[in-house]
Amino acid sequence: MKITGNQGRGITARGGALTVSQSTFSGNTNGGISVTGGTFSIVNNFFFGNGNINGLAGGLAISTPQNPANRLEFNSFNKNVTTGGIGPAIHCDPMTFTARNNILSENVTPSMGAQFGGTCQHAYSVATPGTLPPGTGNVALNPMFVNTTTGDLHLSAASPVRGMADPASALTGPAAVDIDGQPRTAPADIGADEYNP
Repeated sequence: MKITGNQGRGITARGGALTVSQSTFSGNTNGGISVTGGTFSIVNNFFFGNGNINGLAGGLAISTPQNPANRLEFNSFNKNVTTGGIGPAIHCDPMTFTARNNILSENVTPSMGAQFGGTCQHAYSVATPGTLPPGTGNVALNPMFVNTTTGDLHLSAASPVRGMADPASALTGPAAVDIDGQPRTAPADIGADEYNP
């Protein structure tokens, strides 16, 4: 599924159970996804070029109560934009769950030097440039996407993040395959794409 070019947000979820997988969010003026209620499973998605410098959501903004059903894994974020003080790729507040195996690359705000904001934790994720989030397995590496001009966030053959996902990740449900429906096998690649030559 592709959700592109909206003047508002790509998806706004205020309740219920949101499941988003194998989708691309690009060019949505007020952000890719906003979750303000309910539970969510956001796995295997591209977020490219969403948001604006005055907006409160870039790639993904979450402000919903903690729930063990929530899952944010294997997504790729590039060139999303927010206003200062808001994480341009992922912003969570108030939450303490852990987002895993995501790529946060070249997302910007006018005043922040980080790809993320808020209170959620990150593990086995890429964050570059800027502040690296504390947590196990996080790295500041160029993911070497195929083409960040056109929003092709598949991994190139030379990507250093291949095989670097959490070795304990549950490759089940939506995480069993990548954004293209190709099988994801351990050790998995970080981000939405499992490299396949």
